[in-house]
Amino acid sequence: TYEAVLRRGRAEGIEKGSDQKIVRGVDYFLTELNVLATYVRLYLLPYGQTLDHDYPRSQALTDGPTALSLLAILSVVGAAVSLRKRAPLFTWSVLFGLLVLAPTSSFWVLTDFIFEHRVYLPLAGAAALTAVLAERIVRKLLGDDLLAKRVFVGAAVPVLAGLLVLTRTRN
Repeated sequence: TYEAVLRRGRAEGIEKGSDQKIVRGVDYFLTELNVLATYVRLYLLPYGQTLDHDYPRSQALTDGPTALSLLAILSVVGAAVSLRKRAPLFTWSVLFGLLVLAPTSSFWVLTDFIFEHRVYLPLAGAAALTAVLAERIVRKLLGDDLLAKRVFVGAAVPVLAGLLVLTRTRN
């Protein structure tokens, strides 16, 4: 237990082992519901990125947006399951992202609630889905495949430039 570790540390001359507080598994899980929503927000609107987030702990479904985060996650998973035949890429993207994040967002209690590098691999599915959706929307709006490709590439350049500026600002 934590008390045994403290006693062992004191016996070895270590008065204070860490500033970190013990987080119950339930609190960690509830907080991670909000963290998942933050990860989605960071993907869609990548502002406010930082190396060390000071993320508030949730201790109940009524704390902050926790219930809303749970409802959003359940809604997206429900949509992914119901659209599995019509939109398999959407289903794969959602389930892949959640399954890859599951170990660090559910039962392993880590010292930081949120750490942006945890979503690098899950974002592969989101990036694939975003690229396919954007390409389909542009092609449908324009009707001409060659023109759609040019517009798609032309629109991607300012988006990438904006992301470059945001990344540079963060670093």
